[in-house]
Amino acid sequence: MKRRVIDVHCHLDFDSFNRDREEVIRRALDRGVLMINSGIDLQSNRRCLSLFRDLEGIWITLGQSPNDLRDLRAVEKNLEFIEKHVEELVAIGEIGLDFYRERNERKREIQRDVFWKFLKLAEKLDKPIVIHARNAEREAFEMLPEGIRAMFHCYSGSPELAKEIADKGHLISISTLVCFSKKHEEIVRELGRGFVVETDSPFLSPRRRRNEPIYVLDAIEKIAKLKKIKEDEVSKITLKTAVRFFDL
Repeated sequence: MKRRVIDVHCHLDFDSFNRDREEVIRRALDRGVLMINSGIDLQSNRRCLSLFRDLEGIWITLGQSPNDLRDLRAVEKNLEFIEKHVEELVAIGEIGLDFYRERNERKREIQRDVFWKFLKLAEKLDKPIVIHARNAEREAFEMLPEGIRAMFHCYSGSPELAKEIADKGHLISISTLVCFSKKHEEIVRELGRGFVVETDSPFLSPRRRRNEPIYVLDAIEKIAKLKKIKEDEVSKITLKTAVRFFDL
């Protein structure tokens, strides 16, 4: 029987997939891998809808990366765009804080302001959110309004904070980094069952090539070994968790 699993975070709209996007999607679906594609800015969000809105086996989140805030007018247009297309998305994201790349405090404050606007939009639209947080996991967590549901994509904070986030009912997304990162192995060991899996394609490949959704199966295999359970059980747990969180 074909295993079913969801790669909860990928970027198949990126240019690196222009040459073979349909083949990448078909390879994944043929192995039972469903996908959630995440937009990162207004242009990316438009591209996501154009490419994937009518495709079976792919869902869409629309967001605003904290690493692309040069044009705040475009950010405001993006807020309006997301609200207009709310019925076509399963979550708002990725949104968040990236203090790894941005060390200027004034620009970090802009990130906070933009993140807060998207949090309030998610509250208004009653949608879960997908958080991008680097060197800012604690602050992003503490900014969450009561009642909002959050998934921390490609979580790379401390295992202790991961458990705290999960205990509050939010999700930790384990990326394909777990295939080669001792830190991410430790995060998996500390977590219970409140997690999902992702590739963040085309990034974070566990192989010597561009990452793609089918390689989420590599992460499933690694997690099963770390948890000392069968791969099918990891697939079922993460599938059920993702379906419930995104209301698929």
